[in-house]
Amino acid sequence: PADSVSLANVLNVIREPEARLSAIALAHKYLKPGGTAYFDVYEGDRSGKGKKTSKGYQNNKPAEHYLEEVQSHFPDAYRKGSTIVAPKSHGGMAYAGGGHTPDHDPERTIRRALMVAKST
Repeated sequence: PADSVSLANVLNVIREPEARLSAIALAHKYLKPGGTAYFDVYEGDRSGKGKKTSKGYQNNKPAEHYLEEVQSHFPDAYRKGSTIVAPKSHGGMAYAGGGHTPDHDPERTIRRALMVAKST
């Protein structure tokens, strides 16, 4: 497990809530108790109207839209600007991986976007 996990511009490009929950669950799984996950959100135009882009998809939702989803695995999570800071309690929560749709593989998204900072 890692001391910290960062998902940069991941939640805002996943259309399906179940797939976002799965990505959040994976971050929780890879984080050691007492560590912190950071979910940086590109808010787009903040209209709340998702749309396809030249590089994929953008939800165009503010960071606070994702806070409740993150809190489902990290109850003490809070928003700081466009970043959700999510400390993992020392007791930890059980890993509860969500489902995902066939056209979106959260494991692949995490492998591409997850930056794990290990302590020295």
